[in-house]
Amino acid sequence: MENLLEAELTLSGALPHPEMLDALLPELATDAIRRTVGQRGEGALTQWKLHGAQLTLTLVTTGPRPHQTLLALARRLSEELGRRERVGVRTFRAVRYRVRFPLDLAPTKPIGLPLPHHLEVEGTTATLELTGLGEEGLRDNWMDRAVGVVQEKARRQSYTGKEQYWALLTQSPKRTHPFAGDPTE
Repeated sequence: MENLLEAELTLSGALPHPEMLDALLPELATDAIRRTVGQRGEGALTQWKLHGAQLTLTLVTTGPRPHQTLLALARRLSEELGRRERVGVRTFRAVRYRVRFPLDLAPTKPIGLPLPHHLEVEGTTATLELTGLGEEGLRDNWMDRAVGVVQEKARRQSYTGKEQYWALLTQSPKRTHPFAGDPTE
């Protein structure tokens, strides 16, 4: 499984010493990846930019999804920035969240989800991209739920029950009706 998460963190104010973030952020990201991803896969903070009070960053993982890493990173970043610079993390959101995952069987029809998404299926590999996920969606594991729904819908499309089989053994001869008109008259 390949996962890419582009997130935007809103700080409570501009950093007085933004160069301090260059040393702090990779250290905190490595620690958050080690705690959340651990032995189950690999992860990295590939890029980050600070524009005033907006911090944009990109997390890439294989295996576990990176939104848990983002939650841990935001909490630790808020603690460290609050302690050193008196600035905290107010909100965060996923600008783009892309997951590539395997399907048991290829779907036969398009699959729909009740979220703004883009889904591509190539054989038994699906790529799901959600845009504009807020903090609530990240905390409530909407991506994991969406992946589960896509896998379940693909499984249901591939299921075909047995056709009912019956053989006609005997048939009675054609009969004529005793009434030609309305029998109540």
